[in-house]
Amino acid sequence: HRGGNAEQYNADKKYKEAVAVAVEKCAEDTKGQTCYICTQALHWKTKEGLVRGCACRGTAGFAHVSCLAEQAKILVAEAEENNLDAKMLQSRWDRWGTCSLCEQDYHGVVRCALGWACWKTYVGRPETDWARLLAMNVLGNGLDEVDHHEDALAVKEAELAMRRRLGASKEQLLVVQNNLACTYEKFGQHECAL
Repeated sequence: HRGGNAEQYNADKKYKEAVAVAVEKCAEDTKGQTCYICTQALHWKTKEGLVRGCACRGTAGFAHVSCLAEQAKILVAEAEENNLDAKMLQSRWDRWGTCSLCEQDYHGVVRCALGWACWKTYVGRPETDWARLLAMNVLGNGLDEVDHHEDALAVKEAELAMRRRLGASKEQLLVVQNNLACTYEKFGQHECAL
């Protein structure tokens, strides 16, 4: 923060808070389980507990948010390094919001924590970078998922303004406007949603 990188500092702080909320909310469900990625109950580095916010049942789907985030980050980085086509890149990007086991979207506090994880991962990139733009979308949708509609609204309005400034296509703008309209609706601003 003192070094001038307030945006990264805030993203890191909000990520830690969101992970703590997700772990606490999932604590009863995750007792006695281990992460399917690192196979530990407590994360070796962060000491965070487990979450599960997908459609997995039984002993499947338990993970640390940091393990899920690292998995998504690695898959996207590999796709970038290997210049994979758009379809393959999108399938890897989807790991920021979709379970690799049951292939269902994460929901609730887990989706919010992953939204912050995604944003903190790509916030340092230039505003023209595709991953930074998509990370704003992941964060905004994650905030909506836990009824933080005012924060989601700020993120989605900023995303729309940035995309307009950068000359995004009509199709891209429609997607962002649709997401924004959904948030306006959840926030009770029906005229703005229209």
